[in-house]
Amino acid sequence: VTSARCKVCDSWRLTTLGIAVDGVAEAIREQHEVTLSVASRDTWDTRDTPTKVRDFMKGEPQVLVSTEMIVPYLPDSCARVIVASIDSFFSLPEYRIGERALLLLADLRVIAKDVFLLQTRKPDSPIIQAAKDGQFLPFAREELALRGKYGYPPVRDLIRISVRGKNAVKESEEVCKALEMWKPLLVEGRPRLKGEKLFYIIVRLKEGVRLDDRLLKFLRGLPPSMAVRVNPPILLAD
Repeated sequence: VTSARCKVCDSWRLTTLGIAVDGVAEAIREQHEVTLSVASRDTWDTRDTPTKVRDFMKGEPQVLVSTEMIVPYLPDSCARVIVASIDSFFSLPEYRIGERALLLLADLRVIAKDVFLLQTRKPDSPIIQAAKDGQFLPFAREELALRGKYGYPPVRDLIRISVRGKNAVKESEEVCKALEMWKPLLVEGRPRLKGEKLFYIIVRLKEGVRLDDRLLKFLRGLPPSMAVRVNPPILLAD
């Protein structure tokens, strides 16, 4: 949960800007004479990733710099794993971001055979401590308490309806009116196509209350163009 907003437009839809893979690669090249490859969605075709990771494990290149997109392709063991930056994760407006960060760090720690280094400005964060010590229960307890306080899953169920298209404004307003008794929240999203409109309608059920027959019938009656997700992992993105 974040209260950070743009100082200019007051929007919460912030874009994270970190040191980036190119910055990390440049710093390594300045200090070490090694062969190095930068892996990101901008530099690699994901279809070639398995082959390039196999080449890396054979020793060429010696250093692989990447975003988290590389993790699913890594083998069970790597000699050294260094996380140059994790702090930008914590500013993302997603209710599961702490869980995502910890799972990522836990996966990397298991993979690291000899060395696992983590650079952070928040060494006392429960997430960092859990990744360091391998003790996840304290983090889980604190995370569950926070989700209960702010009304997020698994304490309270969330229903998200995505409405996109040229008529999204009118259609989303009609859906909100029909769901008035559930007090829906209407949020404008970021459409992928130019000229397209995108809105998210969020319904937060009360604690301990599940989908009743009336609400379920309404959701099932929505047109196929409207996507319905219950407890989506990312609330305001498809």
